[in-house]
Formats: sequence, C-alpha cells, structure tokens
Amino acid sequence: MRFCLELLVICPLVCTSITFDHDPPFNDSVSSQLTIFLAGGHVIPHLSTPSTSILGLGLTPYHTLLTTFAVTAALKQIIWQLFISEQKMPATFALIVASFNTFFNTVNTLLSLHSWTSPASGASALPIGTLLFFVGIGVELVSEIQRKIFKADKKNAGKPYGGGLWAYATNINYGGYTLWRAGYACVAGRLSWGGLVGAFVGSDFLNRAVPSMDRYCHAKYGRDWERIRDRTKWKLIPGLC
Repeated sequence: MRFCLELLVICPLVCTSITFDHDPPFNDSVSSQLTIFLAGGHVIPHLSTPSTSILGLGLTPYHTLLTTFAVTAALKQIIWQLFISEQKMPATFALIVASFNTFFNTVNTLLSLHSWTSPASGASALPIGTLLFFVGIGVELVSEIQRKIFKADKKNAGKPYGGGLWAYATNINYGGYTLWRAGYACVAGRLSWGGLVGAFVGSDFLNRAVPSMDRYCHAKYGRDWERIRDRTKWKLIPGLC
C-alpha cells in the first residue's frame, strides 16, 4: 500500500518532464498554443543532432539538464518515502503532492520550450539555477538523513533534533526544497520565473507549514523544542529567512 501511494507521488513528477521532451508532435502542439497565447516568439529546438545528444536521449544538452532535474527530484522523493519517512501518507495528500509537482513541472517544461522564456542560449539563469537546484536538493536530503539517524538512536527517544544542518535553520529541509524548486524554475523559465516560484514556495512554508510544525513540536517536545527554536536564528534559509 505504501509503495502504491508513492507511485501516485512519483510517476507524474517523472513523466511530466520526460514525455514532453520525447514526443515532438504533442510538444509542438502545446508549444504552438503557448506561442499564440504569448502573441509572438517561436519554439526553440528541443531535439538534438547526433553530435549534441547526451546519453542517447535525443535531447539537446539543455533539455537533458531539465530531464536530469526531474529524475533527480523523483529519486529524492522515492528515497525519502521508502527509507526515511516514518509517517504514513494518506492517499488524499499523495494526490495533492502529485498534482503540485505535475503542475510546476508542466509549466517549467512549457516555458523551457519558448523563445521568450527559455534561457537555453546560456543566460545567467542556467548556472545560478543549476547551483540552486543541486545545493537545495542536497540540503533537503542530507538534513532528512541526519534527523533519521538521530531518531534511530534509542538514547534520543522523545528528543527533538537540532544538530547538523538543522542547527542553521529550524526547518532546513523546507529551505532546501525552496531552493531546488526555485533553481529548477530558473533553468526552465529564467530568473523571473525562478524568483516567483521561490517566493511562492517560501511564503507558503513560512505562513503555513512552519507555524504548523512549530505548534506540533512545541506540543510534543515542550521546553526542549523551545531551546532549539530560541537558539536557531533562521526558520527556512540561513541568512535569508
């Protein structure tokens, strides 16, 4: 049952990005509609020549990078759900997560195909977005592993974790997620789209998830949690918020 629920989360994430890049007729149809909507521009080449193909995928290096982002994010989610998470995931929540990922990955893919929004020409969004993506997804995964190891030790039963990366922000895993989502969007739709996505995800965490987690931890750990919260300056991303 747990594996089936995980498939609801993972499959849309992977398929959204890969299918658009490998199905030229569908790709051109959707992109043409986007072109009309934007009243100009053109669809950038998304299929490579034999000399530029990477890993035999038939994609340009740029779209191979985007596909790598989608697959990496999916693998991270699989690892988290199957080996790290200690909580059950209700089917309703799994569908919400899948829908959220599918929406943003679809928009990213469409933006990456249009000449007005794609940074495929080598704009500054590419290195910045790539750095944000891999740093963010690394921070999210490593922080979750650190907390898992701490909780696995019976001596730490009933204690909150505030070491490792968590010493820099009380919700460092959310901060990592915000960074890689923003980075993915930067590479797909330039810095403006990346900034918008980062602001949206970060604001949602700060106004909804972080206060909810604070109430949960305070009710469960009491003074131990208050000490961690009081000594940790940042809530999401060290140096920023």
